[in-house]
Amino acid sequence: MGRIKNIVLSRILLTAIFASAQLFLIIFLIYYLTTSAIYFYILFQILSFIMLMLLLQRNDNPSFKLMWAVVILILPVFGGVF
Repeated sequence: MGRIKNIVLSRILLTAIFASAQLFLIIFLIYYLTTSAIYFYILFQILSFIMLMLLLQRNDNPSFKLMWAVVILILPVFGGVF
Protein backbone atom coordinates (compact mmCIF):
# COMPACT_ATOMS: atom_id res chain seq x y z
CA MET A 1 0.00 0.00 0.00
CA GLY A 2 2.85 2.39 0.78
CA ARG A 3 4.42 1.82 -2.65
CA ILE A 4 1.18 2.68 -4.48
CA LYS A 5 0.77 5.81 -2.36
CA ASN A 6 4.31 6.92 -3.21
CA ILE A 7 3.68 6.40 -6.92
CA VAL A 8 0.38 8.32 -6.88
CA LEU A 9 1.78 11.21 -4.88
CA SER A 10 5.09 11.42 -6.64
CA ARG A 11 6.11 14.74 -8.11
CA ILE A 12 6.47 13.39 -11.62
CA LEU A 13 2.93 12.00 -11.69
CA LEU A 14 1.46 15.18 -10.23
CA THR A 15 3.39 17.28 -12.72
CA ALA A 16 2.13 15.11 -15.59
CA ILE A 17 -1.46 15.37 -14.38
CA PHE A 18 -1.29 19.15 -13.99
CA ALA A 19 0.48 19.61 -17.34
CA SER A 20 -2.12 17.52 -19.16
CA ALA A 21 -4.94 19.41 -17.40
CA GLN A 22 -3.38 22.70 -18.46
CA LEU A 23 -3.01 21.50 -22.06
CA PHE A 24 -6.66 20.40 -22.08
CA LEU A 25 -7.72 23.79 -20.70
CA ILE A 26 -5.74 25.67 -23.34
CA ILE A 27 -7.21 23.60 -26.17
CA PHE A 28 -10.72 24.05 -24.76
CA LEU A 29 -10.32 27.82 -24.41
CA ILE A 30 -8.93 28.17 -27.93
CA TYR A 31 -11.89 26.24 -29.33
CA TYR A 32 -14.41 28.17 -27.22
CA LEU A 33 -12.97 31.60 -28.01
CA THR A 34 -12.76 30.94 -31.75
CA THR A 35 -16.42 29.97 -31.85
CA SER A 36 -17.57 32.98 -29.82
CA ALA A 37 -15.05 35.62 -30.90
CA ILE A 38 -17.59 37.45 -33.06
CA TYR A 39 -19.76 38.12 -30.01
CA PHE A 40 -16.84 39.62 -28.10
CA TYR A 41 -15.96 41.76 -31.14
CA ILE A 42 -19.51 43.08 -31.43
CA LEU A 43 -19.64 43.75 -27.69
CA PHE A 44 -16.42 45.78 -27.81
CA GLN A 45 -17.61 47.70 -30.87
CA ILE A 46 -20.81 48.69 -29.06
CA LEU A 47 -18.84 49.59 -25.93
CA SER A 48 -16.47 51.77 -27.98
CA PHE A 49 -19.38 53.56 -29.64
CA ILE A 50 -21.04 54.26 -26.28
CA MET A 51 -17.79 55.54 -24.79
CA LEU A 52 -17.22 57.77 -27.82
CA MET A 53 -20.70 59.29 -27.48
CA LEU A 54 -20.17 59.88 -23.76
CA LEU A 55 -16.79 61.47 -24.47
CA LEU A 56 -18.16 63.83 -27.11
CA GLN A 57 -20.93 65.08 -24.78
CA ARG A 58 -18.50 66.16 -22.05
CA ASN A 59 -17.58 69.82 -21.62
CA ASP A 60 -13.83 69.37 -21.81
CA ASN A 61 -11.00 70.73 -23.91
CA PRO A 62 -11.71 69.86 -27.57
CA SER A 63 -8.13 68.70 -28.16
CA PHE A 64 -8.49 66.29 -25.21
CA LYS A 65 -11.73 64.92 -26.66
CA LEU A 66 -10.20 64.62 -30.13
CA MET A 67 -7.18 62.71 -28.84
CA TRP A 68 -9.36 60.21 -26.96
CA ALA A 69 -11.77 59.89 -29.89
CA VAL A 70 -8.86 58.93 -32.15
CA VAL A 71 -7.64 56.36 -29.62
CA ILE A 72 -11.11 54.84 -29.31
CA LEU A 73 -11.63 54.72 -33.08
CA ILE A 74 -8.19 53.34 -33.92
CA LEU A 75 -8.19 50.73 -31.16
CA PRO A 76 -11.87 49.77 -30.89
CA VAL A 77 -11.23 46.63 -28.86
CA PHE A 78 -9.26 48.38 -26.12
CA GLY A 79 -10.14 52.04 -26.72
CA GLY A 80 -13.57 51.82 -25.11
CA VAL A 81 -12.20 50.04 -22.08
CA PHE A 82 -9.80 52.87 -21.20
